[in-house]
Amino acid sequence: MKNNKGISLITLIVTIMVMLILIGVVGTYSLDTIKKANEASLEREFANVREYVLRHKSSIELGTFDMESSKYPELVMAPELAYLFLLGDGKLLQDEVNNIVDVNLADIDAKYKYYFFQADSKCFEDPELSSSNLNVQDVKNDYVINFASGTIICVAEDNFKVEGLIKGLGEFLAEE
Repeated sequence: MKNNKGISLITLIVTIMVMLILIGVVGTYSLDTIKKANEASLEREFANVREYVLRHKSSIELGTFDMESSKYPELVMAPELAYLFLLGDGKLLQDEVNNIVDVNLADIDAKYKYYFFQADSKCFEDPELSSSNLNVQDVKNDYVINFASGTIICVAEDNFKVEGLIKGLGEFLAEE
């Protein structure tokens, strides 16, 4: 009888099946790790923005914060932005969107207005803090911020996060 030194077809199929299972398991863990890294990055960015807003909120309370319109463009509630706010679960309610619009259209102090920060606009970079760790740079998401109330609305591609109360015009007028 001849001595064959090759591998059998059954051995080849079993080897391929084991490799496919390993690739599936490793791929699942890799995707999970990437997702967790993205979530951690969003949380870190949100925490930096929160610190930025709280720092300016305390400056507003002390009367030392100047609301420059060139640095902080007021939120223009474009139909696309209103639509984006109202999409799906976890988004803003119609009353909350109305609060933002009413406050920004009202003739009240600029410190009560809602401001829109686009990711690429570099609005978060504060020259006074350029060498400090407190400066927020490389923001990857859009934000709507009300410094007076400390409200932060993060509008990300696959995430939407609101922190603080979205106050209406009546609540701000009561504070004045």
